Amino acid sequence: TAKLGEAKVALSGFVDVLEEAGLGERIALVSFSSGASRVASIGTAPRRLRRAAKGLSAGGSTDMAAGLEAAGEDLTGQSGRRVVVLLTDGQPNDTGAAMRVRERLVEEGVDIGFLEQLATVDGEILDLADLAGGFRGIARQLTGSVGGLAKR
Repeated sequence: TAKLGEAKVALSGFVDVLEEAGLGERIALVSFSSGASRVASIGTAPRRLRRAAKGLSAGGSTDMAAGLEAAGEDLTGQSGRRVVVLLTDGQPNDTGAAMRVRERLVEEGVDIGFLEQLATVDGEILDLADLAGGFRGIARQLTGSVGGLAKR
């Protein structure tokens, strides 16, 4: 779909900015639909992340709880700022379960942004018409944040 294509371009731009800042290997990629799978763990080379992003597909329901759980597992034991950017245009198939996982991760100090509520650090709402530009902006803010991104 067109939205999935836009998301792939946005992810590639996100990786580009973090790579330019020397943080390209601080990203994990989790795909979720009817379940969740870790497509690339933290430490994956940026070119492999881009290739993995190109292979993403859409289908099934939206098991957001499983996606958040997998992302949280990747961040366990990581130091520095831990951030999950949740990119979805679907509704969770179990909102209660997704919110419970989200609340637990937030209590553990993980920052989480949802597509419909995604905002930059200065509070500017992400313009969904320019998803790629918005994600590049978020990546720039993450590279300049105090404490940096999660590091091993």
